[in-house]
Amino acid sequence: ADATEHVQAGEEVVPLPYQHLRDKASQLPPEEVEDLHDDSDAPIDLADAVSREKFTIIVLAHRRYGSLQRLLNSLKAADYLGDKVALEIQIDGSSGSLWKRTISVANKFQWPFG
Repeated sequence: ADATEHVQAGEEVVPLPYQHLRDKASQLPPEEVEDLHDDSDAPIDLADAVSREKFTIIVLAHRRYGSLQRLLNSLKAADYLGDKVALEIQIDGSSGSLWKRTISVANKFQWPFG
């Protein structure tokens, strides 16, 4: 889905990884949404349910250590709304100084979100 499909003037902006949960909740009759409960019998807030979702970011790299470093810094600067987010870095290649530098960038990177 295109990101612009979910952003309209006056509407709350929902991060795209969570849009499917909002879509499901919006299809339920109002009485069913009000009756949602967890194991403790406390009402479930849609925002709380959405915030518990987990996802993985997969980064593919190949001998471009500078590009990898910029991408990782951008991912680290993003706001994940308090969620745990796993980061998986896959590096293609098997030898050479560029490959070794790319491996070094990945190994030194500290991911604080999951």
